[in-house]
Amino acid sequence: MSNSLFKRVVTLLLVVLMSFSGMSFKAVRADSSSTWEKVDDIAAAAASGKSVAITMTTKNDDGSESTTYALPTTATSKAPVAVVATKEGNTLEIGGLESEYGWTITSTDDGYTI
Repeated sequence: MSNSLFKRVVTLLLVVLMSFSGMSFKAVRADSSSTWEKVDDIAAAAASGKSVAITMTTKNDDGSESTTYALPTTATSKAPVAVVATKEGNTLEIGGLESEYGWTITSTDDGYTI
């Protein structure tokens, strides 16, 4: 096999492998999401031991809610990047796993820690 033909075969093989690895990553990531229910009682949330999502919601000029953002528990940069979440009534849908957005509230003598 000539050197030129060998390089072409290797290049084609790498392109095919990279195409499949990218598709599988996107397919797995697109299917991962988590659903959260609104919590009004911080003491009950801490006692339950379940994780909670920390969100921020912007308001329109008329005072109505606009966009809700969820804060991830980990970040790859100095400032964590919040993601847009879908809020309907008391339910929040986040395009990520619970482990990526689930914060744990712990009761202490002085109050609560996250």
